Amino acid sequence: PDFNSWIKRRSNDTIFEEVKRRIVNNEMMKRVGDAIVYLYMAEELIEDYSGNVTEHICYLPLFPLLVDLGFASRDTQKITRPKTFMVSLTHDGVKLAKYELIKRINEKKSEINKLISKIGDKIVFILILGLMERKGLSLKEINVNNNIINTISLSSDEMYYSILPILSSIPLYEIVKLLKHQDHPLLALCRFISYTVLYHKAKELFDELCKMGLAVRIPVYDHYTQFYGYEYKTSKEVAEYLSKLVFLEVDNSII
Repeated sequence: PDFNSWIKRRSNDTIFEEVKRRIVNNEMMKRVGDAIVYLYMAEELIEDYSGNVTEHICYLPLFPLLVDLGFASRDTQKITRPKTFMVSLTHDGVKLAKYELIKRINEKKSEINKLISKIGDKIVFILILGLMERKGLSLKEINVNNNIINTISLSSDEMYYSILPILSSIPLYEIVKLLKHQDHPLLALCRFISYTVLYHKAKELFDELCKMGLAVRIPVYDHYTQFYGYEYKTSKEVAEYLSKLVFLEVDNSII
């Protein structure tokens, strides 16, 4: 069921009465729904009361409410008086998020098609192969030289020398880390390209998906409030929809 139906179904639950009183209007209900979708795409986010987390965490004030509703759960490494939690969705939260997200994809179909046309279907296909994770697409923010490469008019030698500044701007160990757990040569190649030559195209794709509410940009923390930078993420539902629109047979010309 959608969120409104779920609320009505729980209307006779006396334990739920106090929680219902905290959802004061439709705007609050919409924010709760948005927070669930956001947390679904992020997978997990930190809820910190120690003061060590300085980056902005979207929807943080709603996390306790999501837990009380049964949509989210907390995990902590501290046994007594914990001040830091990692928050993720429960099974009910995931079901609701999937429903809301699929509805959102259907509403944004024309915008998604325009975005693919703008970036290029072949480029989007390479990005999907390169950035695919178990639960969707993921792109870590790193510092990459933004050189414009005209793949149509440049000769292979000219293209090679235009790519060199991009590769030299990234520490080698960072590139090696990016290729870990990529057993298939094509996936490893696409991942390498996504984090080098096409990195700014990948950022553009995610930035536009964020504007549509189909991706998130999150600060990455561990249980001990160690900050690891920002990361873009989206769900497998979005990744699968994009894949269907841009699927190509991979031949030498695409490579």
